[in-house]
Formats: sequence, C-alpha cells, structure tokens
Amino acid sequence: MVRSRRPGVDCNRLPQAWIALAVTAFLVSVCYALLLVLARSGMVTLFGDNERGFHSALVLHVNFSLLVWFLSMGGFFWSRNRQWASRRINCVAFAAALAGVLLIAVAPLVGAVTPIMSDYLPVLDQVFFLAGIGLFALAVSVVSLPSLVHLPQALAGRADSASLLCGAAALVLLLADVQLGIAASSALPDTALLRYQRLFWGAGHLLQTVNLLLVMQAWLWLLGRSQVIGWPARLFRIQVPLILFPALISPLFPYLPAPYDMRLFTWQMEWNGLLVMPSLLGLLLARSSTGAGSALLFFLRLPIWLLLLGFILGWLIEENNAWVPAHYHGVIGAITLSYMGVCYRHLGILGNTRVAQRLLAWQSGLYGGGILLVMAGLIVSDIPRKNLVAVGDLPPLGRLLMATGGGGALIASLLFVVLMAQHRLCGAGSHNKLADLARGAGDV
Repeated sequence: MVRSRRPGVDCNRLPQAWIALAVTAFLVSVCYALLLVLARSGMVTLFGDNERGFHSALVLHVNFSLLVWFLSMGGFFWSRNRQWASRRINCVAFAAALAGVLLIAVAPLVGAVTPIMSDYLPVLDQVFFLAGIGLFALAVSVVSLPSLVHLPQALAGRADSASLLCGAAALVLLLADVQLGIAASSALPDTALLRYQRLFWGAGHLLQTVNLLLVMQAWLWLLGRSQVIGWPARLFRIQVPLILFPALISPLFPYLPAPYDMRLFTWQMEWNGLLVMPSLLGLLLARSSTGAGSALLFFLRLPIWLLLLGFILGWLIEENNAWVPAHYHGVIGAITLSYMGVCYRHLGILGNTRVAQRLLAWQSGLYGGGILLVMAGLIVSDIPRKNLVAVGDLPPLGRLLMATGGGGALIASLLFVVLMAQHRLCGAGSHNKLADLARGAGDV
C-alpha cells in the first residue's frame, strides 16, 4: 500500500475507535431487531403506539445497521489507508461522527417523531434525527477523502488493491453526497414519503456501490490482501473502473426524462452485481495466507454464498413484495458477516487453537444459516413490506423459519459482541477464555 505517514502519529488508535463505534452501532441495531420481533408478537408496545412505534424502531434498526455499522467499518478501512490527513482532522471527524450517532440514538426520546418509510434510507422526520444523519455522513465523508489521493495511481496499476478499493469507495461516497445535493436543490414533492423517497433515491443506490467496494476490500484483507488470491484480485483491478464509470456519470441521471431519471440507478446496481460475479466465484476457491485457518474462511465463503443468493433474488424481483426484504437481508447479512471477520482479525480474536476456531466457525455458521432461514421465511410468508403483521397471522412454515432463523442470527450477533467486548476488557488473556468457551460449546 502506498503510505505517507507523519512521524509521531499513532496510526492504530483511530481504526480501533471506528471498530468500537461500528460494533456499538451493530449492538444497537440488534436490540431494535429484537424489539421488532417482540412488537410483532404483541408482547411490547413501542413508544406508546405500536404501529408508529414499530415503524420508528424499524427506522432506527435500518439506520444503525445499514448506515452507521457499515460506514463505521468504512471509517476503519479509510483511517488505516489514509495518505495525508492530519491526526487532528481525523480526530475531529471521528468526534463529529460520534456526536451524530448520539443524536440519532436520542432522537426518539426528545420529541415527537414521525417515521417515514422511504426506500433505501427510512428516516424519522425530526430535527435531531436528521441532524444526526447529516453530521455522521459528513464526518465519514471527511475521513474518506484522503484515500482519493492515490486513486489515480491505483487505477494505473501503480498502487495495491487496498488503495484502489478504498479510493474507489471514497470517490463513490463523494458522488453520493453530490447526488444528495442535486436532489435537495431540485423541486421535491410535498408529501413527506415521496419527498424523502426522491431525496435518497440516487444517493441510496450509490451507497450500495460504496458498500460493495468496501466489502470487496474486506475480503482481500481477510485473505491477506491481494498477494494470495491470484486472478480474483486481478479481476478486481479490471472491475473497479467498470463499477466507477456509471457512478461517475450518475450526476446526469436526475436531468433525464422519467422514468430513466430513477431507473438508471437501479440498472447501475444490477450491473454491479453481474460485474463482480466472476470474482465472487473465484474467491470461493481462494485460500487465506494469514494463518487464521478455516474459521476465517467462514467469514469469506459463507458471505459470498449469501451475496450470490441476494443478487439472484434481486434480479427476480418483479413487484414490491416480500422478495425485496429477502433480497436485502441476504446482501446485508453477507456484508455483516464479512465485517465480523474483519473485526475478529484486526483485534486478534481468531486465536490459533483448533477449539477457538471451532467456536468462531459455529458463530459464523449460526448467523449465516439464520439469515438464510429468515430469507426463506419471508418468501414463504409473503409479508407486506414495512408493515406490522402479527406473528399469529403468518403461515406456520413461515413462522417457524423466521423464528428459528431470526433467533439463531440474534444469538450469533450477541455472541459476536460478547467476544469483541471480552477481548477489549481482558486483553491478551481473552484468548484462553475464548478457548475455554469454545471447549464448553464443543462438549454440548
């Protein structure tokens, strides 16, 4: 990787901070997911009004998972890959991101909220929530900017894959900001739902491209970066410019006549899925040189299978039905599982003992398998999107699949957070405790 570090600057503290923020956001999103399950069962009433409370909890779950968790992991990669930004700028940006997340978290507690179930980024139509999203997005954009410096060299083949993918993701994030500005300056509908739908349509699609580029970087990083995976890494160098091309011309899309002003964003996302398919198949055959063993590959191969299935479901979508949430649960689950592996590897939690790797393989399999069952349950039940449907109204098979899969994914998610917290609190001694925990799990 091409680097230019200033003497005396600690390059490890900011990545650790972004990891901590990401894991905290993930935990909050899991808590809201549990609340959504309880609301469907009728066991709890959220924020005093179950229908509005359900939608408010769904908005917070999506924002903490899709926005804060994912982009905080992007902050981790960008802060590791930074080329010139000063320590002070990075620290201020992280503090701003943290303040934005706190505003999002406290928004339901400081005033009346109106949940708006817009596509790609549902929101609470309330000043604290919107200010929090804006502040967080601005902070992440600032942290990503230094990665643009060596992007031209990376595109020319004179820098490594990390510089290429981080720089490309930073460029698309900048274009998403531009797209948001174009939408905000145009004539928006008066209806709140249509207004936010239009506002986030272009930027939301480009954010999916950012997530794709960052998870590609995660896979290379899990495998020991680009040195060990042969032709999939070389394919990435060909594919990234092809991914960037429609993103670069996307500022022109809103000025095209309907329906192309919106449909081109969807076609761009479908194009990206088709484009990376050969690399996904190649990565399934790759081997890690990091010494982490088979457990680490669970955080690579299983996510790729989930992503492939999510892409296939996305291509089969013909109307606004349960296939849509099944599709994005597969994609989001794949990225989440990959980022779990990144967190484990960065903090050294993977360990070297066979029994510790067995626990991590069990945790990743439980999460990935749970997501698969949830996807199947959504399709079987054909639940209307974004609506509160009582558990008793679901078909028995769909109820069984979603309960089993959702329960397994929640347990695996909480185990991930526990392992991360244990490592932070116990330090090096946590490896022995991890092995003891795994041995106990293996004896069950």
